[in-house]
Amino acid sequence: MGVKGTEIRFSGNDGISAWPAIVSLAESPKRTGLLYAGTDDGHVAVTRDMGKSWTRITDKFQGLPKGLFVSELVPSRFDEATVYATFDGHRSNDFDTWIYASHDYGQTWKSLNGNLKDQVARTLLEDLKNPDVLYAGTETGIFVSLDRGTSWMPMKGNMPTVRVESETETPQGWS
Repeated sequence: MGVKGTEIRFSGNDGISAWPAIVSLAESPKRTGLLYAGTDDGHVAVTRDMGKSWTRITDKFQGLPKGLFVSELVPSRFDEATVYATFDGHRSNDFDTWIYASHDYGQTWKSLNGNLKDQVARTLLEDLKNPDVLYAGTETGIFVSLDRGTSWMPMKGNMPTVRVESETETPQGWS
């Protein structure tokens, strides 16, 4: 810890993690025990047996720079094998958009960036009723895709330009 006294000093371990941390952990709403975990240094893993064994799937993302923060992993509410991933590279001065989908439990991934450029992706949500509709929360607002990530458009309304992050729980009455 820092030294007590009038000067503010930091020791080498004050609030700085020396090891990777899991920053996204999500269980499939379609299958108990199917979990995805993502870390702050870009690793992604999946388990189908409630965590007894994990498979690292980090290297399955085509074109993704190594080490980007996993901002969100989102198992589909419609299809057990489908999962979405968003990555945040701004800590590495990478402000590109990194959104992916897998339809085979993370074994292969397809970019869903579409026409969305230079938007740091923070979160993703499937529509509650239509699997073709996706919502992406970014550093500058919400974007919607009506075709599973082929193209995106900003959701405006009266919303200001603000960062949009994930909700940790499903709001009451939304399930």
